[in-house]
Amino acid sequence: MAEIITLPEEIVAKIAAGEVIFRPQSVVKELIENAIDAGADRIEVEIAGGGRRLIRVFDNGRGMDREDLLRCYLKHTTSKIKSLSDLDRVVTLGFRGEALAAIAAVSRLRIASRTTDSELGHVIEVMEGELLSITEIGMEKGTEVSVYDLFFNLPARRKFLRSARWETKLVVEKLKQYAFAYPEIRFILRIDGRDVMDLSKKDLPERVADLSGFDDLIMVEGGRYPVRIKAYLPPPEKARAGENLIFVNKRPVVDRKINAVVREHYGDKPTFFLLFLDVAPEFYDVNVHPSKSEVRFHDHRYLTDLLNKVIATKIPKGKTVEQATLLLKEELRPDRLFQLHKSYILAETEGGLIIIDQHAAHERIIYERILNRGDEGQPLLFPISLELNDEQLRIFEEVKEILIRFGIKTRRFGPKSIVIETVPSLTTMDAEDVIAMFDDLAQVGVRREEIAKVIACHAAIKTNTPLTDEEMHLLIDQLFNCSDPYHCPHGRPTHIKISIEEMNRRLGR
Repeated sequence: MAEIITLPEEIVAKIAAGEVIFRPQSVVKELIENAIDAGADRIEVEIAGGGRRLIRVFDNGRGMDREDLLRCYLKHTTSKIKSLSDLDRVVTLGFRGEALAAIAAVSRLRIASRTTDSELGHVIEVMEGELLSITEIGMEKGTEVSVYDLFFNLPARRKFLRSARWETKLVVEKLKQYAFAYPEIRFILRIDGRDVMDLSKKDLPERVADLSGFDDLIMVEGGRYPVRIKAYLPPPEKARAGENLIFVNKRPVVDRKINAVVREHYGDKPTFFLLFLDVAPEFYDVNVHPSKSEVRFHDHRYLTDLLNKVIATKIPKGKTVEQATLLLKEELRPDRLFQLHKSYILAETEGGLIIIDQHAAHERIIYERILNRGDEGQPLLFPISLELNDEQLRIFEEVKEILIRFGIKTRRFGPKSIVIETVPSLTTMDAEDVIAMFDDLAQVGVRREEIAKVIACHAAIKTNTPLTDEEMHLLIDQLFNCSDPYHCPHGRPTHIKISIEEMNRRLGR
């Protein structure tokens, strides 16, 4: 009896969908790319329930007529390539004709669209890839795609989605990537019925400043055909770990070799940066993976050598965070300290003033200590009992060994209860801190660095906490012995410098 069979079409469709659509973020990515390829200059994204219940993307692009609307959700239908040779010169974000078909296979799909030369638009409803209806509709020019109940027919895939909060975070990050790449487009984001983001059209430097959180990034550019480079990089003394965003012809991609080149200019430490590569289509291949998150350059060595030279024009190799920290420590006058509003430490320097955020600084200290050396923990006078839900309990079982290394010892107490017996040493965590910490741990997964960030945040000295002179001196000493004393684990600055020249200027002297 033959054991090899031809799979039914519905199974094939769901397998194929899994190569393109992994989670709500994947849907948003594909729909935003379709909107950009349609020439939109306004894109509105709405999600509910982390994208499980609803993902809706509207764009004011060219729209589709009735005939195209009836084809758009079918496999391998596209308006972006016509022949095999077009694959060698892909200039659009999408081209495979797989995205809408993949989404249609794993959701309840509604697509409404109208072109400029039509008085009315049309709307189709599709479920599991099958057309249910098509009707006329009044609407503005453009296209609106609504995705309901993602993975409703794949319970195993739906089960492995993270919490709504986490999935929402991923969607926001993806939208920001396209907002960086397309400052000429207005992006609007609604989450669970609330408007949370409205990015008006701007030029690239303004959009970078708005979204990056930096106001002093260094812009470098150079190169010529087939590669031109523009990068926004932090000053070495303000380098901080963060998302490295690389765009090839405005397409977000990942590339470890490029990351390594940038790191060489920051003492081999990871740092946030933005890199825009304008690459001739024949110089790279985007047809590497269905997600199109990686590209293959025909001469990667040429690219990395060029990038090295361009960055070196403004940031030579070798100026490390440690060197910048040493200079700052030499400038400090720790005998002159003052606590402002029980939240900030003011310290005089040779050239002005440093204002230290005591909470952010202590976060950095705890983060590096528990991550690099571990922590034996200090016993709680009154152990804290916590009742966990199913998701929190699952996360706890996965991370409990990491928690022990970081100074948090626990024991099970009943089917869904645990008892916290120790917390990180040299901290003053109370029951409220521990409960809030476990709420956040359920959102970050099992990565040691992310767990350490959560623990440090909840264990650190709070704002509105008075400190003695000895405690302020100790905090400053510990901070400037950190590998990165400039940022808390989440990337916020631990301190700011105000020069005497800036004070004089602001006071009109």
